[in-house]
Amino acid sequence: MCNATRPPYPLWLTLLCGAAAGGMGWGIRGQYGHETGAMLAGVLVGFALILCAGNHLRLTTSLQAVALLAVGVGFGGSETYGQTIGLTQNHDVIGNTAWAWGMLGLFVKGGLWIGIAGAFFGSALGGIRWNIRTICTAMALMMLAFILGEIALNTPFDPVHKKLPTLYFSADWHWQPNAVNLKPRPERWGGLLFAWLALLSYRGLYLKDILCLRFGMIGFMAGGVGFAGGQCWQSAHAWYPSRFKAVLGTTDSLMNWWNMMEITFGTVWGAAFGAAIYRFRKEIRDPSDVIPTSDIPPWLIYALAGLHLALLHIWTFFQFNAFDAIADRALPMGLIPLVLVVSGGWRGAALVALPLTAYPIIARTINTLCIENPTVALVPGLVMFGVIPVMLLFASMPWSAQMIAHVALQRGVIVTAVMYFGLNFAFFQFPWPWLAPTGRTPSALMFAVDVAILLYAALRARRHLKASRGVNATQ
Repeated sequence: MCNATRPPYPLWLTLLCGAAAGGMGWGIRGQYGHETGAMLAGVLVGFALILCAGNHLRLTTSLQAVALLAVGVGFGGSETYGQTIGLTQNHDVIGNTAWAWGMLGLFVKGGLWIGIAGAFFGSALGGIRWNIRTICTAMALMMLAFILGEIALNTPFDPVHKKLPTLYFSADWHWQPNAVNLKPRPERWGGLLFAWLALLSYRGLYLKDILCLRFGMIGFMAGGVGFAGGQCWQSAHAWYPSRFKAVLGTTDSLMNWWNMMEITFGTVWGAAFGAAIYRFRKEIRDPSDVIPTSDIPPWLIYALAGLHLALLHIWTFFQFNAFDAIADRALPMGLIPLVLVVSGGWRGAALVALPLTAYPIIARTINTLCIENPTVALVPGLVMFGVIPVMLLFASMPWSAQMIAHVALQRGVIVTAVMYFGLNFAFFQFPWPWLAPTGRTPSALMFAVDVAILLYAALRARRHLKASRGVNATQ
């Protein structure tokens, strides 16, 4: 374990790392899908912030915090929000009231997305250990609450007869009464609201996990402000394009305003979590009964990981209505990873944070660039986008409980930042800065700056680790 007396990173660097990890992770997320795409942002933010402020934690606790944030942020990906964004920038809707209603919807949806993630992240840091019984109880309560929330707030949903919920934030005849081909989408924010409240009630109030409550509430505010605030860029550009063009000139045509919204969203909640983990760093601790190994044998850990990998593959590349009806609500797909994280010790948490989160991203990159729209030959593509990332993941995996937590976190930051940036850069069709700029170039440059910030923090960690070892050697 690292020297607990070593001072944490300064506030400015913690904020910067959280913002960089969140901005890049959320900006990349959009290319890869809702739930599984969001998880990579959780991994990036988790590794960066635990590196900055959790240097005193054991290996198991550190990896569990990263993995729980990744799984928690994936749940909000079940929401639909494209039509909610449309309310804020569609010229066919009625007046400014639709803009305000759409922004309220984005605040609610973004708040729940990151609020659930924050509650799980905080639950790993307050010294109260999860186990199979408590995690299964929490998930059962969340799933039941989700169903009740959908019934209470997201029904009726009968577009054929134009019957929609009272609180509905997607395409509605109220805003577009003359629309002929309107296709409202079923919303799930009510289910997520009840699930979030169930998690806070059980873990935060019943089990008295204060950091779960704090991070859950901070996540709600940060997610709401980040989503609605990020959309201000895009909606302003949609309503006043001439003003943007007057200021930006030809650069305006290169800006992907949707991606700017995503980057802003991630930057805000990543920085907010950075401020929170710095503010509460003295309360962050290991559970007193934490065990260095696991509650379940290694063979079962790998069997569960293999089962989840198979389910991920089916969910990503195949369509089975019965399976999708369950999986698309996200919570059921989180059960196996959560059991691995809380009962599989450092090994289970590392599997979830590294290969299991990365698999859909790697697979989608190969499928898109080498099969669906082949821009790279299959064999070189498998090597670049498959073999090399997998080798990096295995190189960063902690293969012993004796590994110093700070070393594992440092490797995690370096490998995940470089790997996800590289995969997304290929997905962006390699927008090198010396080539003719495209709509992907500005985002790619921003992500390059984010990677540089995270690598700086990781290299700084190496210097601090050497210094603390030197102090220990003289004591």
